[in-house]
Amino acid sequence: MIKVASINEFVDGIKPGDIGLICANNFFATLQNWYRKKEKEGPLQASHGFFVPNPPAITEADGLFVSHATFLKDIGDKTKAWFFRWPMLTLDQLDDMVDYTDGMVDAGGHYSVGGICQFGLQFFGVRKKVSNEGGVFCTELTSLTILKAKLPYITDTAPYAITPSHQLNWFMTAGAALGWVLAGHYDGAGGYFLQEEPNGKPNTSTNPDIGDAGLAKAA
Repeated sequence: MIKVASINEFVDGIKPGDIGLICANNFFATLQNWYRKKEKEGPLQASHGFFVPNPPAITEADGLFVSHATFLKDIGDKTKAWFFRWPMLTLDQLDDMVDYTDGMVDAGGHYSVGGICQFGLQFFGVRKKVSNEGGVFCTELTSLTILKAKLPYITDTAPYAITPSHQLNWFMTAGAALGWVLAGHYDGAGGYFLQEEPNGKPNTSTNPDIGDAGLAKAA
């Protein structure tokens, strides 16, 4: 990856359809890290995930509801961030992703408290879904968004059981082998990085069919 000079240049390199993950510096992230180690999810830690319909705008399941926000609130204060991209994403697939996440917001979709309980019970070996309260966990939302677009994704774990760390480590290994790319990374210490093109310049592109039309559709 290549380091860019400013957060503005970094934002320009994030595109509609990207999937974001962060690793925050808080107590909840510490609890999730214990789970990551217990479940052997991989060496990288993440604590929250979101979908990018129109950067820097995001759609996330966080707090109480599924809502729109901006990823700028998540960058800084020692918080690391990763953005993953399916380079062959089509306009139709982007439409499917945006329609699903916007529909969750419009319908008053809520964050899954049951999802937290789910992971707590999985820590003790309970694998079946134990709550049907209708909410979605952060990476359950992004997992379902990816599946709505019929993109290559995790096949051996149900969306409700995919944690941020599980998703991050999958993207960096099996996902990369399938064609997912790490499009952007913030290192938590002031360094902004974008995927590097062969000419040594930051790669701020995606499928040419997306371009400005994708931004317009997602706006």
